[in-house]
Amino acid sequence: MNGLKRVGSIFIIYGVLLLAAIVVLAGHMITLTFFATCWLLILYLHLSKLNKHELAIIETPTTHCRKEVIPEKLNNDLIEKIFYVFNKNVLSQLSKDGYILIDKDGVILNVSERVERILVCCKDDIITSHLSLFLFFTEPTHQKSTDTMIERIKKLVSKPEKLYFLNKVGLYIPIEISISKLPHENETLYLALIRDITAEQEQLQRELDLYVKLFNKEMIYKSAFNQAAIGIARVNVDSYIVEVNPMLCKIFGYSEKEFCKLSIKDLTVDTDIEKSEMLIRQLLRKEIYFFNLDKQYVRKDKSEFWANISVSLVCDNVTNQPIYMIAVIEDISDRKNIETALINISKEREDLLAGLTIASEAGGVNNWSLDLVTNKLKWDEGTRLLYGINLDQQLVYQDWLNAVHPEDVEEIKHHILAAIHNICSFKIEFRVFNLETNELVWVRCAANVSCNENNKPTMMFGINIDITHEKLIQIELEKETQAAKHANEAKSRFLATMSHEIRTPMNGVIGMIDLLRQTHLDTEQKRMTATIKDSSFSLLDIINDILDFSKIESGQIELELTSVSILSLIERAVDALCINANNKNIQLYICPDLKIPDKVKIDAVRFRQIILNLVGNAIKFSSLERKGVVIIKTRFDWISVSLVVDVIDNGIGISELQQKKLFTPFIQADTSTTRKFGGTGLGLSICKSFSELMSGEIKLTSQLGKGSCFRLSIPITKNKNTKYEFEHLDFSEYRFYIIHESKELSKCCQDIIAQLNPLHVSQVGIDKLENLCAIKDEQVVVITSAVDKTNILESTSLKTIILNPHQIKNNGYIDPLTYVVKCEPLKPSDLIHGLAILCELESPTLDLNKEIEENHRVEVALKVDKKRNRNLILLAEDEPTNRLVLSNQLESLGYEHEIAVDGNAAYKLWITGRFNLILTDCHMPNMDGFALTKKIRKEESRKGLSPTTIIAVTANGLVGEFENCIRAGMNDYIAKPVELKMLKIALSKYMSRDKNTQAIGEVVDCTERHKANDSIDFKHLIKIIGTNDKTITDEILLMYWNSVTQDTKKLIEAVEEGQSDLIRTRAHALKGISFSTGAAVIGETFKWIEQNASKIDDIKQKLHTIESETLRIKDLLVKRGILQIKDS
Repeated sequence: MNGLKRVGSIFIIYGVLLLAAIVVLAGHMITLTFFATCWLLILYLHLSKLNKHELAIIETPTTHCRKEVIPEKLNNDLIEKIFYVFNKNVLSQLSKDGYILIDKDGVILNVSERVERILVCCKDDIITSHLSLFLFFTEPTHQKSTDTMIERIKKLVSKPEKLYFLNKVGLYIPIEISISKLPHENETLYLALIRDITAEQEQLQRELDLYVKLFNKEMIYKSAFNQAAIGIARVNVDSYIVEVNPMLCKIFGYSEKEFCKLSIKDLTVDTDIEKSEMLIRQLLRKEIYFFNLDKQYVRKDKSEFWANISVSLVCDNVTNQPIYMIAVIEDISDRKNIETALINISKEREDLLAGLTIASEAGGVNNWSLDLVTNKLKWDEGTRLLYGINLDQQLVYQDWLNAVHPEDVEEIKHHILAAIHNICSFKIEFRVFNLETNELVWVRCAANVSCNENNKPTMMFGINIDITHEKLIQIELEKETQAAKHANEAKSRFLATMSHEIRTPMNGVIGMIDLLRQTHLDTEQKRMTATIKDSSFSLLDIINDILDFSKIESGQIELELTSVSILSLIERAVDALCINANNKNIQLYICPDLKIPDKVKIDAVRFRQIILNLVGNAIKFSSLERKGVVIIKTRFDWISVSLVVDVIDNGIGISELQQKKLFTPFIQADTSTTRKFGGTGLGLSICKSFSELMSGEIKLTSQLGKGSCFRLSIPITKNKNTKYEFEHLDFSEYRFYIIHESKELSKCCQDIIAQLNPLHVSQVGIDKLENLCAIKDEQVVVITSAVDKTNILESTSLKTIILNPHQIKNNGYIDPLTYVVKCEPLKPSDLIHGLAILCELESPTLDLNKEIEENHRVEVALKVDKKRNRNLILLAEDEPTNRLVLSNQLESLGYEHEIAVDGNAAYKLWITGRFNLILTDCHMPNMDGFALTKKIRKEESRKGLSPTTIIAVTANGLVGEFENCIRAGMNDYIAKPVELKMLKIALSKYMSRDKNTQAIGEVVDCTERHKANDSIDFKHLIKIIGTNDKTITDEILLMYWNSVTQDTKKLIEAVEEGQSDLIRTRAHALKGISFSTGAAVIGETFKWIEQNASKIDDIKQKLHTIESETLRIKDLLVKRGILQIKDS
């Protein structure tokens, strides 16, 4: 009983002290916590003096506290009693601190629940562990070894310090630790008070960050105030403006000085004054901290506008009394207008949605939703009627699948699962059975997946549309389409067969006409044979149009993009039409855009066919009442990266009614057109299809009786490192004068030259010709007609481009002052090339293939070919007429050949190894040309033989046949009917001349006669010009002599003046014409001078070599009769 009283008195005394401390130290948690620690220490000391009987009085059941695992050497009962009192203590419930009991070695004996939470460990895992596993001094990286732990703990007794705890998840928790020493008999224990100060550290960091932010804001306030894109004002407590920034002055139209005399009331619209004053009063009374509203203001010019204003209060840091207000004003007039528009749009949207609902009901659109969590399915009335399900029946996902046709179930599952997995929409068509009528219904279904805030799919919303009627129609259409496809394939086969069958006899007609025209015919016979040939080709053109249209209809046309020059492509197309245009007295003009890239990727075959059709139509439908003019203009649209070609004519024109049906197949502008002009009516339809195939378009503008303009626009792909064809030519120092009777031609020339950026270009009258002839300026070039050339040529220094409408013998480079350009039609590239030569910007590449009269050309060519060609050709052709035509053509060209009637016979002849080239038809009995080629290539590969040149000769004119031939292993392709000229060109590419065959005629004699004089390499010259004809070679040598003598004088003048750039230019030109003519010795000298243009003294020594070599050339030309002695 005395023990009980003693224990009771202890608890009463210390309990009173604890309650007093709580009352006095309330709000000072750290001090209170430390006091509690001391209280526990004193309590422990008193309890430790009680005997076992006294301790038993306060022993509590083990069911109310956890049994601790501690070393046996300590008094377990005593520790439990201490922590029982500790855990039940009021302070323990109020404090956020935790407690750890350790022995003198640093082993943890017990911990409180708070420590368990900090370390994220249960008590059982912590007890018996060493404190060093959890406690870190200063930085975690500077943790000391365990043998110093007790020393550090002793230093912490009654001395709080901030350390770190390492918890179970690997986080370092900042703590404040305070340790009390608990002596007990021979044992010393330590009680550590632990407080988690993470929140305090974070608060401290936040305060520091806030201070830095405030400091930065203070620093940038002034610059932000003055440079702000919105208006800012400082307003005193009386609502008068103290300070404004420039933007606010701009918004209101007041100066800063004027602003400082105004109040907020002076700037506010009357209707908003009361509201503004009320908010300011609330702000000054600190009922609100700031306010923001949209209101109307008045500018200096009395105009009203909407603005958004944000006002905040600034108070004194000491007295906390209002000092001033900061007002931020933004002009929101545009936003208000947008808001008004959005309100209107919203209303329209609501009206639209209402209409959409009505439309959905009218259009049979049925709605449904699926809960992906519960699998519950919701169908509207329309969907239930579609599936034949009662309106009050509860549905789930499986009910839907049960109604679907068994063959479509897996596909539906796949789409739904994919949509859920990818969170996307899907569309599908499937069949269902109407459970009420048992009818099969086709349904088009579309759905989308909806997700929750965690981006997890939760709902699927969709629609169903009954498409049964549409499907039935589609099935019928597919049957009809299949039938039409078979019919179209049959038509294509028929057209291909027809093409082959027609071309075969036409080959005989055209081939024989070609041969007949090489014989001696009178004028009337020549006219009749020309008519036969033209008519034959007209028939082939009709066949080609029908074949192209058939290909387009069946979708078999494929593009083949290649890098080509647009100007060159157009010039070649116009070349093919110039004879027809000349016959109808129609002038063709090409007006190019020289800024078109020199190489663009385009389907050259289809593009050329479009140009041929458009220009051909312009020629065909020209007016008979006036001189016809057709202009082809090109332009590059850099914005759309497309090529634009305009074909303009002054023909009969097309009415608006006729224009609407002009591009329809087999339709012409007028029913009488076919009778007047012929044709199939497919040309423009094919052009339109080709342009659309290339992602382009054709547009037409026309006026009846005045003419038409067809505009072709095609997107093109530029090559990398885009260049322009003539960008390397610099005409900036030259002046050009155009004298010509044709205004159209003069204008065309002026436009072309102007794009070359010359010093001057203009058209002048014929009366100015005499003045121009008197000019002694090498930088002046005259462009004129052949009619006026006589007067101009009398000038010794005036450079002249002669525009001649006829094919003349001396076409091209004549001498350093004269260049002749054919002008019907005028090719821009020929004109520019001629100008470049006369201006010494390019070497005068001699036109070594001068055109002479047709009969003379054919006779000479045939004589030369017959004597030169000794290589054997194998001809494989099954059709007798074609064999006869091709055989005669080969004989006329001087080629020896043997004939095989099919592929088998050709192969047997080929294996003899006597043939250098094979001409084979593609379609023959027994073995066709394709099989023959593959068999030959296989044998060549097996035996390691050199490939034999194989050229296909086929009547199949369909686009794509060339590709088939190349894929089969052939080298080239000739379409029937075979023209003699085309056959010669094809063979000349692959057939080499007999090296043992001497040059014939006078060239051989001259070569032998002048063998000792090697100043001119006649073999090289003959190889360059492709003929031994003495007349032609002598004419070329005379042209060379005139050029080299005049240009050498200019070179000497440049050397004497020491002008290195001019020396290089002169030497470059002389080098080019020398090598082209076979004068290699003097050419090498000019080459050395070009490369060493700055070595004036050395060049002067080389001039002696040039002089002696020139005399040798002159001696040779005198002996050949080219020069007379007086010419020297």
